[in-house]
Amino acid sequence: MRGLNTRVAYARAVVLAVIDDEKGAEAINDAFFDAEFVGYHDYCAGTFEVPAMIRDVPLLAHGWEYGQEKAAEAKIAKLKDEWTKTEGVEQ
Repeated sequence: MRGLNTRVAYARAVVLAVIDDEKGAEAINDAFFDAEFVGYHDYCAGTFEVPAMIRDVPLLAHGWEYGQEKAAEAKIAKLKDEWTKTEGVEQ
């Protein structure tokens, strides 16, 4: 199920934050980056809906959306690069 591992990592991080502020904050940050990775991967796979498992956690949903944005930017950069390479070539 998409986003399950990210949601579990986030839940563990929240519990850890109660025990140790510093380690908990790091773990929550890691969960954000996991969500970003899922968003990037989903964009590349043609999936544009936030996974149900992370949809109700604003931090994770934001991370996922950020990953989608980064993937879109990477795609645009690749297309620009390809266009630039073919622009000078006579057909």
